[in-house]
Amino acid sequence: MISSPTFKLQLIILLINFIVFNLKAQQTDVSFSNGELENSQGHELFEMSDSTIGVFYLREKPNQWEEVINIYDKTNLDLKQSFVTTSSSLKGYPRIYTFIDDQGDRCFYVNHYVNDTNHITIRTYQNGTLNPNYRSFSFAGFFASGFKYLNGELFFISLKQERSDTSNEWLDHCHIQVRDFSGNLKRDKLHINQHGSPLSVNINVDPKVHPLSGNLVFGDTRACNYTEVSPHTLDVVHSNIEFFTRSAIVPLYLPAFEVVPEGIECAGFGSYRRFENGNFKYDEQCFYATKDWGIDTAKPRMFGPINIANGAYAFAIDRSSGTRFIAGSIPFDNSNISGQEFREALIYRFTQFGTDSLLLFGNKNHVPLELFPDPAGDLFMLSTYTDSWTTDSTFYVLTKLPSYAISNKEEVQSFRKIQLYPNPAHDYIQVEGLIGTAVDYSILSQTGQLMAKGSVKGDRIDIRQLEAGIYILKVVDEKGDPFQVIVKKI
Repeated sequence: MISSPTFKLQLIILLINFIVFNLKAQQTDVSFSNGELENSQGHELFEMSDSTIGVFYLREKPNQWEEVINIYDKTNLDLKQSFVTTSSSLKGYPRIYTFIDDQGDRCFYVNHYVNDTNHITIRTYQNGTLNPNYRSFSFAGFFASGFKYLNGELFFISLKQERSDTSNEWLDHCHIQVRDFSGNLKRDKLHINQHGSPLSVNINVDPKVHPLSGNLVFGDTRACNYTEVSPHTLDVVHSNIEFFTRSAIVPLYLPAFEVVPEGIECAGFGSYRRFENGNFKYDEQCFYATKDWGIDTAKPRMFGPINIANGAYAFAIDRSSGTRFIAGSIPFDNSNISGQEFREALIYRFTQFGTDSLLLFGNKNHVPLELFPDPAGDLFMLSTYTDSWTTDSTFYVLTKLPSYAISNKEEVQSFRKIQLYPNPAHDYIQVEGLIGTAVDYSILSQTGQLMAKGSVKGDRIDIRQLEAGIYILKVVDEKGDPFQVIVKKI
């Protein structure tokens, strides 16, 4: 039941230009039981066509759920179409997903789990409208929180943890079922393992497809690990389990992963362990790691300033350029999405040549959830905006960052030349790799206020006049190419 008072959830659309911020709002009232977004299972950001992008999400009304599909013009984020489907009754905790079937139609999947039964509905978008004819079926068992469509078949993944009747130890159950569009069971397999083994309750429950073998690949929320499962026999064909217990860089929670021909890439929350004044200190930062297929050891990397907790839920790859994007929040002292903090959205873009970053939306609780790098060169981000402890409201925010993805040629020009260190710094920031003599810089506060500017002299920037804190340092080289990084003054 909806608690009283009634809270609001709204959808806001933002179009971001780097100097001028243009606000375009498409707001939809949504009742939510606590005014907060606490899960990552009620939203999807997807490309609808070359010119449109879509958001699929759920909203709760008294005694019923509404499934909302909004389609926006990529150019200006104008709302082109909106479809709202209402269920006849409020059915348990839901899970949604969107995929393209073998006929090329966009499909919208919803699972309402109630009374130990999964209630599945699949609708399709055809000929510019949502087809009124849809598939629906039910099957008993524990909650099928994971889903994958592959080669005309529906894969359902259910996780559960129970104590053994004989040893009293905790055992992880992973049940994989394959069904057709009518719900008929084609094959299934129940994997029962000791906690911490492959296919444990800690896996990323929505698998990817191995780009070489075609196997299902499950990530791991605890570390940059993976498990391959045959889609035909549902057996584990390969598993790679490694933990970073003795490393200076330790993953904490990795909700996002992608697969590439070389291996798996993971992102999320991590901790950097350092020794200072005779004690270990742990700094939570955005975590990223890669692991090649068949290799036991991952290559971890951390993003973000130390001494300020930050972490990420969103990760995406622009496969045409090889550019990676991680979107998180700073500060992130409370890892709960709905934690009562005033967080800024923090976006990192990186390639083999270097990294830059962007801060958005100060003084509100923003948490990026999904990213979509458009082949045209724009980046779309779906995030939450929560200040329910003051206004009883929570929002979804769709943001477009025009021309944020860059080409490999531009990366070589702008990233190979300039390196800034140390970070954090106390008196000076060293600038390495300059070409030419006239290089200008500006230092901005987190609210965008200009704190200092000038030209780089002697390959270093004097920051002695700044107070301790977090700043945005922008350096422009002799060709006018910008380079931006977040720095910490200590």
